[in-house]
Amino acid sequence: MNQQHPQAKKAQAFEKVAYKAAKSLLDRPGLAMDAGVQALLLRSLSLSNTGSLSALRQGLPTVEPRLYVARDIAKHLSKEEQDQHKLSLENGLTCFRGFRDKSTCIRILAPEWNIDGNYLGKETAQDRAYLDPLLLKTKAYGSASGTTDLAKPESETSTQVLSNPSNISDRDFRLLRGNLLYSGLAFSQEDDDLKNNVSVVFLLEWCGKRLLFTGDAEWDGTGVQKGQRNSSWDVMLDNQDVSAILLKPLDMFKVAHHGSHNGTPFDQQGTVQVLSKIATPDRTNIIVSTVVGVHGKKNPVPYAPLLKGLGEKAANKRIYPGCESALKELAQPQRTDLESDSTDPSVDYLEVTIKPEQ
Repeated sequence: MNQQHPQAKKAQAFEKVAYKAAKSLLDRPGLAMDAGVQALLLRSLSLSNTGSLSALRQGLPTVEPRLYVARDIAKHLSKEEQDQHKLSLENGLTCFRGFRDKSTCIRILAPEWNIDGNYLGKETAQDRAYLDPLLLKTKAYGSASGTTDLAKPESETSTQVLSNPSNISDRDFRLLRGNLLYSGLAFSQEDDDLKNNVSVVFLLEWCGKRLLFTGDAEWDGTGVQKGQRNSSWDVMLDNQDVSAILLKPLDMFKVAHHGSHNGTPFDQQGTVQVLSKIATPDRTNIIVSTVVGVHGKKNPVPYAPLLKGLGEKAANKRIYPGCESALKELAQPQRTDLESDSTDPSVDYLEVTIKPEQ
């Protein structure tokens, strides 16, 4: 997110609070944590806005001024800026046509410019246990007390070792630390969802083919609720301009969120509303960039029911005899962790051949 973005101030304040909560927990000596808990907290540090942008830009040419894209970003640019970046607003979507082939274009489907309003929303009753004393103090949330150290840039955050105070029992102090841990985890999980849902989703139209890239966009299926947190898929489907472009058969579908249970509309509602319209076995190549055993046990990534459903709709379906037992002998989309064209064991990628229309 652009640090100067006027409609992402609350989201950035939330991210900084999540960063500090996660860092304070990871820096505490002797605090035993489950591997999944630790992974979640580490993501809040490693996927911070500053770190992510640095990683993305490493070794790449830079364009000044930097442009942070959104579905409707073209509306917020001057004519000179649109010409500079070769962007235009076509049927409600920002479109990039800076290719030699003028029929080739990239259409931005998400995120929306208004990040705070669409993806963060107001705090709920469930949030207030940890939002009130922390997040509501930040300047972005309008507290009269002004900014606190929670709103400082990540580089200015400090670590603090917590020692047992003399005026509280060991038992009560352990309960207090447990509540702090819960708050830190809650911040980290909410921040993780926020980052996923502001992923750039774009459609590449090339030689008559449609290729959809979905980043880490999440699916909720509850529709857009004003003033609340909304998933990227719900926001896209709520916009008539986006849904008119999105809900047509694809030639390639890059599955969101590494094949997570909440990254693709594949339940009964999602299949009827979305998946059956964008994926067909005679046309759609489906790709999952994933690795087994990294993300949790309750809903492991990749999620077996999702891959089974996608396998039924993939033109490039595969059977991987050596995969996890829940999917053995079942058709699946192509997976980076089970099919690699690279001789470098540290690199997983696969190739899909899509012939242009004559």
